[in-house]
Amino acid sequence: MVESHVQKRGLIDDLLLQENMQIIGHATNGFEALHLVEEYQPDMVLMNAELPAISASEVLDLFNNRHYAGKTLLITSRPCESATEAFRRRGAAALIDEANLVADLPRALDAVNAGYAFFPWHPTVELAELTASEPSASLLHSLSAQENRVLRYLLNGSSNCDIARVMCLSNKTVSTYKMRLLQKTDTKNLVELIAKLNPTGKAFLK
Repeated sequence: MVESHVQKRGLIDDLLLQENMQIIGHATNGFEALHLVEEYQPDMVLMNAELPAISASEVLDLFNNRHYAGKTLLITSRPCESATEAFRRRGAAALIDEANLVADLPRALDAVNAGYAFFPWHPTVELAELTASEPSASLLHSLSAQENRVLRYLLNGSSNCDIARVMCLSNKTVSTYKMRLLQKTDTKNLVELIAKLNPTGKAFLK
């Protein structure tokens, strides 16, 4: 875990222990993080995105250059759209808004452990990705935030059970969102939905 502020580090430690995570080392900057990762090869690195010494983006690049096989989760006080995309492109598995840390850290851990990414939702980014291969942008803009998230998971091949677990919903609620999506897209089943909205087969989530 990489955090330079003692109080924040204590809070994060408590949250990780509540999730039955084993903490094998602490670092206060990017250089220390690189050393610990090289020594221990942890399954996950939880790192503040606003680091002293070298930036989190540089640390991610160095992780990639050194073929680190684990997952990196970032905590940020500035979850802006540009930062989200920059970290995603560099291979981060999650970006957690510090303001929602207590609620979102467990959700991010669950998502990453299930093989998904966890990032702040930016409507312009997600809709731009979906409409790149489909002209019916007005239809996509009519979806609610939750419908958009369910749609992205469906296009990625996730089952109702997987979506329910990651989004902390019941299977029945996910099924309801799925039926709404079929109605709004004028499709009869998931195969038609995927063919209509994701003809290229592009995956939007890890």
